[in-house]
Amino acid sequence: AIKPEITAFQNVLDERDRNKIKALKAATPSQEELMAMDEVEEEDDEDLNEVIYDELKKKEQGYNAASSSATSEEDENENENEATDRRDVTENVITETDTNENKDKAKDHDDDEEIIYFDDSDSEKDKNKDKDKDKDTTEKKQDDDIKNAENVITDLQEIEDKIAKLGISEKKEDETEKVKPKKKQEVRQIKTDKALFRKARRRFEDLNDENSITAYDQYLFLKVNIEDFKKFEQKWPDLKLTDENHPRRDYIDKVMKKCGGKLPTEALADFAWNAPSEHLDKIPRGKIIGIYSRNKRGRSAVPGFIQPLIYNAYGEIDRKWAVFTPDDKRYPKAHFPMRELPKSLKDLFRKFEKEEIEIVEEFENRKYDLSKQGYKWKKIDSMIKKRVNRYSEELKLMFFNMEFEIKWPDHYFMPVCHLVKEIGKRGAVEVETKVILSRHNITWNHKFSKEVENFVKDFKIDPEKDYKGRRDCRDMRVFTIDPTSARDFDDALSIEELKDEFDDNGYKLYRIGIHIADVTHFVKEGTPVDKEAKHRATSVYLVDRCLPMLPHHLCQNLCSLNPDVDRLAYSVFVILNEKGHLVNRKGNKKDKYSKSPWFGKTVIRSRARLNYETAHWMLIDKVTKETPLSELHECCKISDDTTLEAIINDTKLFWMIAKQMRERRFNAGSVQFFRPHIRFRLDKKDKHKALVFGPEILLWSNNLIEEMMLLANQLVANQLINKIKEHTLLRKHPSPLQEKGMKLQLICRSQDMDLKIDTPKHLNESLIEMQKKTYGGINAAQVINALLAQAMMRAQYIIVEDLPETEWSHWALNFPIYTHFTSPIRRYADVIVHRLLSYTISSEEDEEKDNDNDNDEDVDLVTTTNNDPHNERLPSIYEMKKQCEVCNDRNASAHFAEIDSQTIHLCLVLIDHPIIVDTMLIDLYNSYFILVVPGLGLDVRVNAQDCIRESKGAITRIDKQYELPDSVLIVTWRNGQTEEYKLFDKMRIRLSSVLRTPIKLVTSIIEPEKRKYLKAANADAVKIDNHNNNNSHLSSEQNNDDNQEEEEED
Repeated sequence: AIKPEITAFQNVLDERDRNKIKALKAATPSQEELMAMDEVEEEDDEDLNEVIYDELKKKEQGYNAASSSATSEEDENENENEATDRRDVTENVITETDTNENKDKAKDHDDDEEIIYFDDSDSEKDKNKDKDKDKDTTEKKQDDDIKNAENVITDLQEIEDKIAKLGISEKKEDETEKVKPKKKQEVRQIKTDKALFRKARRRFEDLNDENSITAYDQYLFLKVNIEDFKKFEQKWPDLKLTDENHPRRDYIDKVMKKCGGKLPTEALADFAWNAPSEHLDKIPRGKIIGIYSRNKRGRSAVPGFIQPLIYNAYGEIDRKWAVFTPDDKRYPKAHFPMRELPKSLKDLFRKFEKEEIEIVEEFENRKYDLSKQGYKWKKIDSMIKKRVNRYSEELKLMFFNMEFEIKWPDHYFMPVCHLVKEIGKRGAVEVETKVILSRHNITWNHKFSKEVENFVKDFKIDPEKDYKGRRDCRDMRVFTIDPTSARDFDDALSIEELKDEFDDNGYKLYRIGIHIADVTHFVKEGTPVDKEAKHRATSVYLVDRCLPMLPHHLCQNLCSLNPDVDRLAYSVFVILNEKGHLVNRKGNKKDKYSKSPWFGKTVIRSRARLNYETAHWMLIDKVTKETPLSELHECCKISDDTTLEAIINDTKLFWMIAKQMRERRFNAGSVQFFRPHIRFRLDKKDKHKALVFGPEILLWSNNLIEEMMLLANQLVANQLINKIKEHTLLRKHPSPLQEKGMKLQLICRSQDMDLKIDTPKHLNESLIEMQKKTYGGINAAQVINALLAQAMMRAQYIIVEDLPETEWSHWALNFPIYTHFTSPIRRYADVIVHRLLSYTISSEEDEEKDNDNDNDEDVDLVTTTNNDPHNERLPSIYEMKKQCEVCNDRNASAHFAEIDSQTIHLCLVLIDHPIIVDTMLIDLYNSYFILVVPGLGLDVRVNAQDCIRESKGAITRIDKQYELPDSVLIVTWRNGQTEEYKLFDKMRIRLSSVLRTPIKLVTSIIEPEKRKYLKAANADAVKIDNHNNNNSHLSSEQNNDDNQEEEEED
């Protein structure tokens, strides 16, 4: 049955279609209406022509009178202005009467000296602009065309001929005023305004709101009018600006009125920058639409590049300031002082200036040559363009870290920044990595301070001291399964069959041990290593390196559960039946470890180290007990006191239980994502150079570890909620974003697919159903997963405190409560959870001692429990909430840094080795579209103009028609052929990259005639078969202990 939400979307679409049909009918007038509209337009044209004719007759009389009395230079200047006015009216007549013959006379010209007034609010300015555009259909000619306009006016016979063509009859002036007095007055006012404000200057009617002017607007107002008044003095040197007979008397009076009765030069001398609070009546009025708050992720430095600031029209650069352009578009461009210019840029700046001067000179010479050939200046500007400075791209590749000044002066267009350090020239892996880390505010690297290194260098495990109070599990067959490249092992497993024990349904029982590195034993609160771990909050996994949260002596040695050495662990023991169901048991005095689940600190010794591929081969019988140990992967190790057969049996027992738990979890509502991750194979000689890329394949062994880690995290979360509810740290995942979820549903509906996202169970059912549908051989579920990533919100760490239970859940996993316990080596949130769990265990032991005074010696303890390893204080809620914010922020930064690292390495590989792939169109916008590469989990945002440019003339246009869910992408080729791509249509493209800023994927659509000759690789660098796998070289360095939980965050 279709959910109400889907029905609502259907009603919305149906209503939209009905409205479109109604609007189409309403927009199409009948034949009678068209005829009536034509008659009205003809009457309006006749009225307008009559008014224009009367104006011409009057202007001719005024012109003759003015010419006969022209006896001085001042009169000649006045006549010149009057001629300009007559020329304006003449141009309007010509435009109205013969637009085809006089098209050039009606075109706009460049505004050389535009006077701008700022007394209106923005909304009033926009309205006045629209009025000016409606009234002033044409702009005035340049000063050198005035004489030509006068000749046109004196030749009245030509104008009368044009008017005669339109059937305009002559009328007397008094008759015109009687018939159309208002329209005549409006035309006269337009003429007067144009005479006062030549070259697109604004009318004084725009300066009627005295309260909206700002200090900076007033400053510009004065500067512009000073320049105008200087021109008046040059034009009329014998007249003072205050002379009553000055030709610009009206203009000057109004400007002086705006300046408080002073000339602009006097007003500017008295001008001072004042705080807005001192002039509340002059603060711009507006509506509050949002409130900015301080960014908690404030950066110490911002990466970007520096370019010269062009000082004048000759191409010379500014000697005081340069321009810094941040890599992060959320930051504005900034002024950079030239005195701090790095030595590496000084020579480039000199070459840039020399080249720019040559470019300007070359450009001006070309313009002059074209003008000699008879071309007009405005047409010349559209015919030729300046060539790009060849040093500009080279400067963009030089990256630096900058620090912005806190203060941003009001009268500065840009803030000011200062050099922190030079990063280097982009294109090298090391430089790109530094840019990525700086972009995401990751200020640390793989090294630690001397204080931290000195603090941990003497750490070691002392059996006599450190084993006290711990459960001895060294006789258990514990083993680890991790990625091939992993160096820190923070989780291990053990399993033992409980002989002759069955549950109520007759199923066999097994005791599962999930052992996690005991990091809190070494990382005590308040110590230098704890402070550094709190600051880092997480390990950062890039393609070619790892930035650990803990020093190497801890994360790869003492804390890591390496094989054949005693290690301190935090263990969870739980009894499961062969179907994977939890069996709860209470402990007893004789055997307190029979409790299920049981939490506590232990001592373990790992008997085997396996990678995911080897464990998978054990499950499919590719590795058997007869397999020589020498044939296993070089990273694998089996201890001498155990056998390969025993490890294989344990692994199969785990998978027997885990696969049933996994199936039951998805049936209960956990979302099963199908989006793969891209992985790289690095050069053995150069560990920072990627050679091959391909999709990461999740094996059965990945799923096995995932289920066990999810189980441990759930059990710990339940323990914390029961014991210290308000202080519990949980991992919360919100439901999908409503707006993006609705859009995704509409897209699916357009393809006859029913997507339900009201609950995770319904979403999982929809994705499973979509696996049955393909488009051009591409599975629909893979494409929908790419869109789901846009609708999903990132999971967050929260403190329960007084939050309602409805806000505790993890949406994608469909768990009511969930936390992070299994990766304390790489996540500080897990360290907090370990401390909270220790507090609950210590509290339970204290309660047992109070209730029972019979303290029998426990035989399973290495020594007596006088020194309790679970002794931890309960942190305050405020402390944990503050640290949760840091953890959430650092996790997001690490996640996006990993994605950027993958993108950079992919681009560096594609620069020399572009590939042909089949993609699917999943979303359309006005200027760009989004493609997904199936099998690789890669979605590519393609700018339409960039795609046209990369086609090198093969594509002439790329247009979008209609809106979602009916959008269509139309590609027009140079031979006139057009192609239409709808949503979910397959598109064959070439993926490549170039070394420029920013380094990104370059997409070009393969021409139709070439597609049959170019086979799509689909980016499968390594072909992997699920039953014959060896993708260790494409494995991630990050542990996949809870892959499902991290999958939903991507």
